[in-house]
Amino acid sequence: MPTLAQPSDISPLLGVTFTTVQSAQCQAFIDQAEALIKLRYPNLTGLDAGTVKLVEIRAVRRVMLNPDAWENARIDDHSFKLNDAVAASEVEITDEEWAFLAPAESTASSESFSIKLASDGPSERYVRRPWE
Repeated sequence: MPTLAQPSDISPLLGVTFTTVQSAQCQAFIDQAEALIKLRYPNLTGLDAGTVKLVEIRAVRRVMLNPDAWENARIDDHSFKLNDAVAASEVEITDEEWAFLAPAESTASSESFSIKLASDGPSERYVRRPWE
């Protein structure tokens, strides 16, 4: 099955026209992003295709913009810091993006703020009888 996102979806976001090598690299990152999604959701047909494509594009754009995972750089004394988690140009899906893929898990199916109504009044065991 071909990936949902394509290098042609990402190059305009970066403001460049990909060379053949850049396009191949971008496709490899897209494949990594889709593989990560499939690890959590093996059946992609159950997910919204547009949302999966959005998540793939966001994850790949992030790594293409900053492949070395620089967090901080300083010109004087030449100091820099890399993000250890993604320093190897790895694609990462953020918690926010996982929530995009499964909004039902985070909002719709939650009963945190639901109120269950009694249909026949209070239950027998909650009725206080002063004579007992």
